[in-house]
Amino acid sequence: MKTIDETIENYLISTIIGAYKYKKHWMKKGFDEDSAIEKSVKYAIGQMKSGTGYTFNWEDVENMFREISVIATSFADLCKKMNISS
Repeated sequence: MKTIDETIENYLISTIIGAYKYKKHWMKKGFDEDSAIEKSVKYAIGQMKSGTGYTFNWEDVENMFREISVIATSFADLCKKMNISS
């Protein structure tokens, strides 16, 4: 059984996927990338607040998202080297 902390962490991580999908949605609606990102981040923050009831530390969440960013960038770099990305 997962701990409360693990459940919250998984929920927070899932907001990244939701924000990505939401960004794509707004871009399909004709918004430029910056506006779509701004809307998707606001959406994700709202989801985090409502879904967890502030049972997290913002600094910990910041650190977790920065770690995810480093991993995602490393993965994208590897894909580029393998000619997977365009």
